[in-house]
Amino acid sequence: MSLSVAESMFQKGVISEDEYSEIDTILFEKYRPILGTLLAGKSLL
Repeated sequence: MSLSVAESMFQKGVISEDEYSEIDTILFEKYRPILGTLLAGKSLL
């Protein structure tokens, strides 16, 4: 859910791609999703 907010902000130009990537990394480290390891290191955009 948090990542969808960040993605929306990125699409609207509120945050940069670097900021989006940083948010993605922070959320991944905080929540450690089970399926997240399948996408780790791959751009979500």
